[in-house]
Amino acid sequence: MRLPTSESGLGFNHICFGVDDLEAEVAKLTSAGALGRNTKLAVTSMPDTKSRSVANFDVGVLFYNRARQTLDCILSFLNDHIQPFIIILDQASAAEQRELLTNALIHQPNVRFITLAKNIGVGPGRNRLSRECSSNWILFVDNDSVLNTPAGVGLISSAVERAQDVDGFSPRILNVHENRFMDRLRITERNQLLRFEVVGPDVPITNMFSGCAVVMRRSFLLNEPYDERYFVGFEDFELALRAFTRRQPMRLRSLDNVTLVHKHMPVISDPDVASTRMRYSSPR
Repeated sequence: MRLPTSESGLGFNHICFGVDDLEAEVAKLTSAGALGRNTKLAVTSMPDTKSRSVANFDVGVLFYNRARQTLDCILSFLNDHIQPFIIILDQASAAEQRELLTNALIHQPNVRFITLAKNIGVGPGRNRLSRECSSNWILFVDNDSVLNTPAGVGLISSAVERAQDVDGFSPRILNVHENRFMDRLRITERNQLLRFEVVGPDVPITNMFSGCAVVMRRSFLLNEPYDERYFVGFEDFELALRAFTRRQPMRLRSLDNVTLVHKHMPVISDPDVASTRMRYSSPR
């Protein structure tokens, strides 16, 4: 069964269950607020996962409540004939949020959960994901972002396959809440002063990236991990700045044929409010 959801405003995604589980799963998702009571259901066969190819990169997602938007994020990478392995690091989400996401993804063999006893933050969380992944490349993506390019997983895989002398790739990111694409930046040094400049499409490689979505060479992060003193915010900037000041700047190639949509969703449920407060009001 596939349950269409349109509340993200970004088109329909799908939640997959076995037909025998239909009534029980719909009841759970409706009571948890993930589905409206007037949602129309379309019953189709389960996708043929046996015919799927495996991507040459893994996806790492940090999950702390906000299960509905996290589900949209995960499913956006599972619509292609080639699929990545996805590791979800659950940072002590509320029980009902964890159950909602787990039940929705239970039939996805490429998805793996790791559950922590507390929220350790973005930098430490991504370091943990780097250690848990097995591919040589990992795509970190915020759970309020979705892959919005048809066959986007295949395009990323093709770029990784041809990767030479780069540490990562920066896809295009559309910030819906700002109604614009994010600028690409680079760090420069002039007269012993550091500057941060916006670069255009004529500059294919830069030394900064947006943490919203970035494909990184895993070996780079294992050797130069995120500074775990940064709970949230500036951890990506610090990583790039640290490499630049060591005279070994990062090399991030633009991936303009792949777009991710980044949308800050309003918070309604108590767990989602707690998630927002943890991000912006934590005394760290």
